[in-house]
Amino acid sequence: MLKLNLKKAGMIVQVVIIFIMLFFIWHELKNYSLSSIKSALADISFYKLILAVFLVILNYLILTGYELLAFNITNIKLEKRKIMFTSFISYAFTNFIGLSGLSSAGIRINLYSLWNINYKSILNIIKNIYIGFLIGVLLIGGMSQIIYPNDLTRFNFILESTFYIGVAAVIMGIFFIFYFLKKKQLKPLDIFIQFLLGLCDWILVSNILYLFLPESNINFGIFLSIFMCAQILGVLSTIPGGLGVFDIVFVKLLNNYYPSDVVVAILIVYRVLYYLAPFVIAFVSFVFYKLLWVKDSLKGFGNFISSFMVNLSIEVLSFLVFISGALLLFSGAIPPNAAHIKLLSRLLPHNVIIVSHFLASVTGTLLLILAYGLKRRLDAAYFLTVILISLGNIFLIFKGFHYPIFFVLSITLIFLLFERDKFYRKSSIFNEHINSKWLLSIGLVIIFTIGIGIFSFKGIKYSDKLWWQFTITDEAPMFMRASLVSVIIFISFLMLKMFHPVIQLDKIKSYDVKDEIKEIIKFSKATNSNLAFLEDKYIYFNEEKTNFIMYGKSRSRIIAMGDPVGDEKDIRDTIWDFYNICRRSGYNVAFYEVSRDYLNYYLDIGLKLFKIGEEAVVNLTEFTLEGPSQRKLRYTYNRGIKSGTVFEVVNFEDVKDKLKEISDSWLKSKNGAEKEFSLGKFDEEYLKNFKVAVLKNNGEITAFANLWETHNKEELSIDLMRYNEKALIDSMEFLFINIMLWGKEEGYKRFNLGMAPLSGLEYRGTTSLWNKLGSFVFKNGGNFYNFLGLKNFKNKFNPEWRPKYIALSGNFGLPSTLNDIAVLVSGGIKGVIKK
Repeated sequence: MLKLNLKKAGMIVQVVIIFIMLFFIWHELKNYSLSSIKSALADISFYKLILAVFLVILNYLILTGYELLAFNITNIKLEKRKIMFTSFISYAFTNFIGLSGLSSAGIRINLYSLWNINYKSILNIIKNIYIGFLIGVLLIGGMSQIIYPNDLTRFNFILESTFYIGVAAVIMGIFFIFYFLKKKQLKPLDIFIQFLLGLCDWILVSNILYLFLPESNINFGIFLSIFMCAQILGVLSTIPGGLGVFDIVFVKLLNNYYPSDVVVAILIVYRVLYYLAPFVIAFVSFVFYKLLWVKDSLKGFGNFISSFMVNLSIEVLSFLVFISGALLLFSGAIPPNAAHIKLLSRLLPHNVIIVSHFLASVTGTLLLILAYGLKRRLDAAYFLTVILISLGNIFLIFKGFHYPIFFVLSITLIFLLFERDKFYRKSSIFNEHINSKWLLSIGLVIIFTIGIGIFSFKGIKYSDKLWWQFTITDEAPMFMRASLVSVIIFISFLMLKMFHPVIQLDKIKSYDVKDEIKEIIKFSKATNSNLAFLEDKYIYFNEEKTNFIMYGKSRSRIIAMGDPVGDEKDIRDTIWDFYNICRRSGYNVAFYEVSRDYLNYYLDIGLKLFKIGEEAVVNLTEFTLEGPSQRKLRYTYNRGIKSGTVFEVVNFEDVKDKLKEISDSWLKSKNGAEKEFSLGKFDEEYLKNFKVAVLKNNGEITAFANLWETHNKEELSIDLMRYNEKALIDSMEFLFINIMLWGKEEGYKRFNLGMAPLSGLEYRGTTSLWNKLGSFVFKNGGNFYNFLGLKNFKNKFNPEWRPKYIALSGNFGLPSTLNDIAVLVSGGIKGVIKK
């Protein structure tokens, strides 16, 4: 609850900051005119542009120093050219999209993982890079405010200058230095190099702006102080690139030295050179690198293209569609090129131009909404987006041909066409839980568009008659009508979303739907689907009732047991729908003991995977007791036969009383209690669904195991396996051998020996804490549970070991999730204590 409240509080603070900045921007725009800004842009000399490009390149090279130093600190080896390439891509994305979007962390993980650097090491690299940035911005930014404090009286701020802010920043910087030194995460030399890199970085990037300023009495020290003050506030806002926040502070603080239109003009150039251009280059480079990376492993150009497109990030594509929508809206708020309009007026009816202007804005607004549908991989959102982007390009041509926007939309459309297979969900966007930040972003784009339009046409006096003027020269009326319909579309979407029926998670008990479960289980290829017959679970059916998910509830968490059961073609949608319904119902979600077959589906919805062990699977078509490798199994089998032990497969109802007696004796000898959820228990209603394999000595049953079978004979397994004191030594091994031989004779393809918990987890210096802990317990936890002995027993049958995972959101939810699972398996808190 506290975490949720803090998240909401952070969101509210961010919204307040945004609206304060919008107010200041609105207030400042009254003092500017579009013509004066265009004039200031025209005055910028070409040689200064060339010099600025050189400074941008030099700055991105300096940023590479953070990356190289991080590799040196973490003692990880990689070619410098690969490090520099990743550094440029990461910083370009972060600068343009912001820390809260598709950040540098995602890009670094994506690229460094291609070069066999493990996840933990990548996180250490990222951590050291951010430490360097933090120390640099605090010390350099703080010292600049101490030496050249900025006047804050015009902002009506509680402080008159930035002097004390600078002091606080320097103190924080020094604190972090001593903190990291004490923790031995950094050496003094590392911190000194990070400080020098930060100094060079901020001096270079500020010089890009300083270069364009007309000659004045302002020295570089004062300018650097103004730049750092604006930059720090921009970073704190978490808005991509500090857009709006940085700009308004920068303009206000430079008002005493330069005309505002000049400052706005150089900011536009700065945004293009330092943010937009590197992002475009980085995006294209990232795309082509991924393209070349898979080229050698593919056959044929068609496979080459399609394999690359499968790896293209959905996040990037969703972002591009959002940007495309925003650009279409912005184009309706800026006066078109007069020459283009003059040419179009000769070729097209005027009504076509006017309607195209209107429809371009409608298309842009719809794309902002549909971009989230793409993020959620909705099939309908994909088709609508393709259609709307195609129409958007047509409208752009007919309304004045904004060729840069046309280019962006065309590139986005090309990527979309190659990504068709990524969008498979048959669902409505109204059924999706939409992130409030996404809705806020849409609202801000519309508000920003209206602001641009008011600024562009502020020389035109408002009149009600403007709404009814329909000529191609009446650009302001076209903007007004387009803006109004954009607002109406957005508000209508919010209203429809608000009043759309919310589907809640129906808690259907398994014993109420036994017949439906039996029918769907026929499609299953895994024997653990038989756990659905336990009466301790709830069942979720997909809409078509071709799949179900069995689950339990512990506190505020829903735990799904295994993968969905049923028709494979619907499993992907079932996972999505179940997850969405759980989240809308207020539950956290985890999928326990999932196989490797559907891992990409869990990753699609943003879940984190942790390996929890391996299950042993024996190929029954090749299983035999012949040959030198099977000598020990053959010995156990022959000894059992000689002892007179008889193996039979019988109906549970015929022997249930004797089996109950054996089960009670076994539980008493183990001083334990029945388990649930992921394990079967001795329950007559449950066991009557299965055949039972028994061992008899002198005509009396001494051991048994209930058999799990799949309808298509893909797999055979056991659940309960119990014996009494009369069972001979190696009875369990003898029972396993006989069940496998029986299964092979019956035509089953494989036998599942079950899972070895914590098996297969690596223990290296770079592996995760979970892997280290799990590996330690597996090897040294014999006092609690003989994990290693269990795996050694199963290895006698030469199985194939297949990984099993738990899928959940985030890293820090694992301990509490495992605790909830323990409660479910033990049948409650009392069961956990008793076990």
